[in-house]
Amino acid sequence: MRLSLSKSLVPIAILTLSLLLRLLYFLDYPIFRLDELYECLWSYLISLGKLYPLTNTAPFIGALYNYLAALFYTLSPSITSFRLLPVITGSLTPFILYFLVRDVTKDRITALISSLILALMPPHILIASHVAWSASLTPLLFTLSLYLIWKAYRSGSKLYWVITGIVVGLAIQSHPSIIASYIGIVLASLYIFKLKVLKVAKSVAPWFITGFLIGYANMVIYNLSLIHIWRC
Repeated sequence: MRLSLSKSLVPIAILTLSLLLRLLYFLDYPIFRLDELYECLWSYLISLGKLYPLTNTAPFIGALYNYLAALFYTLSPSITSFRLLPVITGSLTPFILYFLVRDVTKDRITALISSLILALMPPHILIASHVAWSASLTPLLFTLSLYLIWKAYRSGSKLYWVITGIVVGLAIQSHPSIIASYIGIVLASLYIFKLKVLKVAKSVAPWFITGFLIGYANMVIYNLSLIHIWRC
């Protein structure tokens, strides 16, 4: 019983440490950037009901962050709310990483070391966990999607593959640069598991694509509207 309790306390301790480190000076460092403030302005307008965008201030980024930040601002109308969102998502990333590494490697020590490295990493604290912009959501969504991919693969659950697709769609709309990381994961999987990956991909593709279209729906609608305007 004590051993089980101690095991469950490890991820909680990681989450607590991550949160405490990211709360330090989160409004002071780094200073607010113009593009960061621009995204916050859009979120503010959404909270007032004056703007309902499909994309972020940059049209290749989805509006996921803007709506989440608007929700935070509605709950607590202060500039603090905009940066509190990345503080929370940044703190959750080492927490999710612990479970991902633990389940893949079956080694709690490796999982602990991996999550602690991320929890203590200065760039992740100062940028991905402090700057109030869409890209700050990307590390969490990418890590969560990898965890879900592993769970979906191990369980064979169609529902898991749909949820995985949704999170991948959200990750890409948070910042499309993460596509490069997904390509790397696919290539590494092909190298390790070879044709088995293609067999799995073929069987789960309908469920994954369905989820992806849900998670990326606003960007799909936006791009379809651009095609319609171009044709007209």
